[in-house]
Amino acid sequence: METLPPHLQNAYIARYAPGLAAKYRRNHYVVAAVIAALLIAGLVFSILGKVGTGAFVLIGILMVVTPGMVLLMSRGTETRWSADDRLALAIGDAGVVFPSLGLIAWGEMTSITVCDQSLGFRRRSIGVWTTKMLGRDMMMYVDIHVRDSEALLAREGNPGASNPAASRRMTDKNMKLTGFKGVWGEGLWDPTFQAAARVLIAEAERRGVPVEVRVPANVDTYRR
Repeated sequence: METLPPHLQNAYIARYAPGLAAKYRRNHYVVAAVIAALLIAGLVFSILGKVGTGAFVLIGILMVVTPGMVLLMSRGTETRWSADDRLALAIGDAGVVFPSLGLIAWGEMTSITVCDQSLGFRRRSIGVWTTKMLGRDMMMYVDIHVRDSEALLAREGNPGASNPAASRRMTDKNMKLTGFKGVWGEGLWDPTFQAAARVLIAEAERRGVPVEVRVPANVDTYRR
């Protein structure tokens, strides 16, 4: 694959399912339209109820700002599912490749966290429905902490670093930017998130990189 460094051409590769970027782009438009319709309905009821001018102004602002924010979010969501030819994760002898970031060498890593909350009970709510509808659910993901995240982002000549600004940064317990978040499980169908995570855990532990697995139950799922 052209976006991967040459020494990872034969790596284990997990890709997101095809068509997700287009699917969630459409869903963003649907959600924005639903919000706009609800606000228009609120405006009509306000007029009929003879509510004060302040309510009209507030609803008018929300009619512009809220759907607009939803549509702006769609750009980042599309990048998540389509960057570097739908790459979710590549694992090779040299390290791990994240889309829009490039190679993270094994020696640069301080720890890895694999999180899968999909194994536990989850209440249904409008918030849950909306995040899943927009492709922004975060029940399954991987965090990779590194020794110097700024140096990794600024690295020149990395064939995989196609769009460093699109990389999802994350912090450690001291609120310092030390790593990157990726491998969004809801987009992985073949291989599944669990299959890709098992490979990552095995390869990381074989090289002495500490791995924490966060699941509600059945941790053995990832270590068989």
